[in-house]
Amino acid sequence: MRARRQIWFGGTVALAFGIAACGSSVSVDGHDAAAGTSGSAGTTGSAGTTAAAGTTGSAGTMGGAGTTGGAGTTGAAGTTGSAGTTAAGGTSGAAGTSGGAGISGSAGTTGSAGSAAAGRGGTTGSAGSAGTTGSAGSAAAGRGGTTGSAGTTGAGGAIATPPTLTKCTEYDHNATNNLPCNTTSGFGDWAIRSIAFSKDGKYLLSAGEDGRVKVWNFDGKAITPEGHVLSGNGQAYIAFSADGTLLASGHRNGIDIYRVSDWTKQASLPGTMDFIYGVGFTPDGQVVSVDAAHYLYRHVIGGGAPTMVLLPATPYALAVSPVGGAAGVGVAIGYGNGDAEIRMLTSTGFGAVMPFSVTNDTDYSVDSLRFSPDGKLLAGGGSDGRVSFWEIPLTSTTAMGAAIVLDSDPTDGTQEPNDIAFSPSGAHVVIAVGGFSAGGNLTIREVASRGLRGRFIPTYYFWSTAWAPNGTAVAGGEIACGKVAVCAD
Repeated sequence: MRARRQIWFGGTVALAFGIAACGSSVSVDGHDAAAGTSGSAGTTGSAGTTAAAGTTGSAGTMGGAGTTGGAGTTGAAGTTGSAGTTAAGGTSGAAGTSGGAGISGSAGTTGSAGSAAAGRGGTTGSAGSAGTTGSAGSAAAGRGGTTGSAGTTGAGGAIATPPTLTKCTEYDHNATNNLPCNTTSGFGDWAIRSIAFSKDGKYLLSAGEDGRVKVWNFDGKAITPEGHVLSGNGQAYIAFSADGTLLASGHRNGIDIYRVSDWTKQASLPGTMDFIYGVGFTPDGQVVSVDAAHYLYRHVIGGGAPTMVLLPATPYALAVSPVGGAAGVGVAIGYGNGDAEIRMLTSTGFGAVMPFSVTNDTDYSVDSLRFSPDGKLLAGGGSDGRVSFWEIPLTSTTAMGAAIVLDSDPTDGTQEPNDIAFSPSGAHVVIAVGGFSAGGNLTIREVASRGLRGRFIPTYYFWSTAWAPNGTAVAGGEIACGKVAVCAD
């Protein structure tokens, strides 16, 4: 099968640090007032008390020619509070930093929560709670901040059981006031080319060729219309920020940024040249996109014109790593001839190109790319009906292990991996499978063994897919009539 255009995006981590401060103080003794000459002596200035500032000595009484008594000097200031001891961190998490006392015993800073590292195939343990802030030392005695309480142990990395795909329901993305979809005339025959769950799992969003991004409530098993519909110009590609507070929606006229709490538009990002073909967020909240003019962009929300790089060909797929490091954030781009590349995004822009091939034949295109949640794997699918995996950082252009080979028929054509999504644990992938004449399905495979977990055959074949944050449900957008499917046991 010849190459054809298919676009997707990839998704996000935030780091927190504790900062300790310390203070200092100085103490000086008071002096006696001088005696008056030829008159009664000036009275002695009272000494300054410790911790509180010393009071000024009372003036000597005036003799006939006596001089005024000198004022007592200020009493010594209270000493600084001793630092709070370190709060113990959650399991596998860093211990909370000690709260250093500030001047007059400022409180120790809160210990940072320990993050539990996800085991290969296990979901990330929940972070230990932060140690409480040490109480402020009193000024009088310079009492130190109290020790922060220890962070609680992070919960273990239990793997959520993926759905079997035996309990799937289809829903209509199309507007309710439209006439029924007609695949012959094309009326209402909209593809859902992008779909995404919110980071908290409360919402599912479906983006269609009708220029609408529909917001659905999700209860863990089923979806219902939430009421909001975000408008764009033509097909939109969507992605949530790592902290879940923002949504990026890229379409024909550019990229709009929405606030998730009330779905209000916060910004429109300037500087793109043509239709947006893919969009994603970096872990620190920058937006990465590609467009039909062959450009790769880095946008800073509210930061003006983007950083842009001219690509060698039309981009067919985009993925942004959810994990950053000293070398930057990995950005993967796939092309129509089966080639792909990774560019590291740093503070100065996009770095050197690391090329590799997703397909074995230049007649086939790259259909989909996706990083695993821990950023250590990249999955890539081609129109030759194969899904392969590469270790990240990319040290070899050769894929790791055997490829997943999808069903194909010499007569009906190849079922292509139009989109890929990892489970939250990284142990499984769900693949949106389909071809123009070959039909399709939603397929779940185990990453380690490449084994089949389940398969669902919809009314039409799938073009987009997403995995719910709870790990027990998946969703897919179909190629026709605005159909959306949700599968949960």
